[in-house]
Amino acid sequence: YGNLIVDMPRLPKALYYFFIRHPEGVLLNSLEDYKDEIHSIYSRISNFSEKEKIKENIDRLTDPFDNSLYVNCSRIKNAFVNIMDDNLAKNYYITGAKGSPKKIALPAHYIKILDNY
Repeated sequence: YGNLIVDMPRLPKALYYFFIRHPEGVLLNSLEDYKDEIHSIYSRISNFSEKEKIKENIDRLTDPFDNSLYVNCSRIKNAFVNIMDDNLAKNYYITGAKGSPKKIALPAHYIKILDNY
């Protein structure tokens, strides 16, 4: 789509990279099972030198009783909707029916990542 660059904060970006690595989708209530993987991605792209701050952000993101996951999914969606029509953008952001695995509809090989994560 014209090689658009989508900019987003680091925590939603880490979550997005995680979902790109899981094209089969992931149930949101099992995200805690992937905490180490998400932590690894976030550590590579975060500018936090404080390891405790990174851990705190990932703990909140993967806590099923914290709203952080939904806030960050919304930030991902907004990053795409702000630069393209929602009919196209929905292929790029995290979607899925309630109770079903959430995933990115567009095959990962169509998404080019410029960061070294």
